[in-house]
Amino acid sequence: MKIKQIICLALCLAMLSCTACRKNNTELSSNSSNTSTPLLSSTANDNSSLSSSPTESTTSSKVNTPTSNTQSTESIDFERMYGLKSLESVGYICYKDIPNGEAQYEITEVLNDKGQDLKISCDYTFDSKDIKIDGLIVTVPAKYKAKHKSVKGTATHRLSGITLDFELKFAHNYKLIFEDEFEGDTLNTDIWADIWDTGLEHEIRDEYSYGYVKENVFLDGEGHLINRVKALPEKNKYGKPIYTSSLISTENGFESRYGYYEMSVRPHLTTGLWGAFWILAGDMDDDNAPEDNSTKNGVEIDIFETLMSKNAARHALFWDGYGWFQVGDEWVTKTQGHGVMAPEMPEIFDGKFHKFALQWTPTDFIFLIDDQVTYRWTGTEGCDQPGYMLISSHVNSEGTGELLLKPGEYTDMIVDYVRVYSSDESYK
Repeated sequence: MKIKQIICLALCLAMLSCTACRKNNTELSSNSSNTSTPLLSSTANDNSSLSSSPTESTTSSKVNTPTSNTQSTESIDFERMYGLKSLESVGYICYKDIPNGEAQYEITEVLNDKGQDLKISCDYTFDSKDIKIDGLIVTVPAKYKAKHKSVKGTATHRLSGITLDFELKFAHNYKLIFEDEFEGDTLNTDIWADIWDTGLEHEIRDEYSYGYVKENVFLDGEGHLINRVKALPEKNKYGKPIYTSSLISTENGFESRYGYYEMSVRPHLTTGLWGAFWILAGDMDDDNAPEDNSTKNGVEIDIFETLMSKNAARHALFWDGYGWFQVGDEWVTKTQGHGVMAPEMPEIFDGKFHKFALQWTPTDFIFLIDDQVTYRWTGTEGCDQPGYMLISSHVNSEGTGELLLKPGEYTDMIVDYVRVYSSDESYK
């Protein structure tokens, strides 16, 4: 019996020992599992551990997190990417500047640091919302122009975003120095001091003959100047009627240079002639003017010549005087010139008044019809000599069609006003 009890007791002790071993192994495994996460977390947040491991260092270098050092040294190579480092200057010209009206400027160049012109690759903004830009044309309203002498703008290169601030300075400060509204019944001959009276057949153009007579220029008593062309019963040697016309000028009455010259007029409403508003400056009316092929010392400026047959007006410049000389059996004029037809504008022959103007600067002659630029001439160094104004009508079938007036009939060019504004350049 004792032996059996001893054996049972030995078996129980053995079983208890196995159970204790299994329990210890389980607790060890559990403890290892619980400590694995904190250990890994600590390693991941340990910068020294990361830097000591080549794999972890490479991974870290790919992280795109800028530090204060990288922010201070990082820059874009604009020259390599866009071919420029900076914008250097903005150039512009006065496209038009109407007294008491809007002004327009054309951006002519935006130079970068290499001297390249990037004007068409830039956008433009201005400090005032009143300033408008369409393409390269900047429009300044009359109210803004009246209160300011300039406006600040910014040119931005579209691709690179490089900017340049600039100041657009307004070109002119106009003063009204001449105005004739043609009120009353009598022309002011203190101003219009020269009224031509040449008699018949003073001018012969093609087969047409005409002369200038005082009776054909007068005021109508309603605020208008009348410039008349009339057909006479007399015939010339070509069997054509002889016509009378008129020409008046401010020679010895008023002269000026530069500025803005404007006439409001209802043109002749017939073919075969042109009415004209023009200026003679410097030595142009001197037959001995030097042949320097330049307008600088003298010029004829035809602000307009209306040609109803073409539904248009013509602008022209002539220089080197009116002198004639003989070459063999022919007489040749030394006059040089350039004329251009304005765009077709049938509306100027609608029987209403229209504005024809010249903006004369030290370098440019800018022609306008109803406030729109129709021609710009910059080719002959401008003209720095003062000139006087003329109003006249001329008979000529060349390019103008037939003049179909019957004897006793007439056609009138009616002038509402003439105004001259002096610009800054005029009184410097």
